Amino acid sequence: MVESKVIKRIEKLRKSIARDGVSPEALATELKEIREEVKALDKYPLVVRALRLVYEYIEQAGTFDIQFLEDSADPVENLDYYLQLLEHPENQYNQEELLELTEALKQL
Repeated sequence: MVESKVIKRIEKLRKSIARDGVSPEALATELKEIREEVKALDKYPLVVRALRLVYEYIEQAGTFDIQFLEDSADPVENLDYYLQLLEHPENQYNQEELLELTEALKQL
């Protein structure tokens, strides 16, 4: 994502998760705040939707147990992968992955 402020927030979140693990409540709050920043840019509607669907799932389920990666069931790895996609949504492959993930989340 071109906006360095958003990238820095995502990177900080990734480091925090790697160091401290996943706190669902804190994660949902942070994703909401990041979503508002991305929404204000008015450039990445797919990212805005993907963020909303994930934090809504976390709030309902009370956990982040979404498996995005085919070869890993580890929630931290899956979350890290998801956040990496959000950092560069202009990449065509990331867009395709985010679209697939949003469609999957709609089904949950």
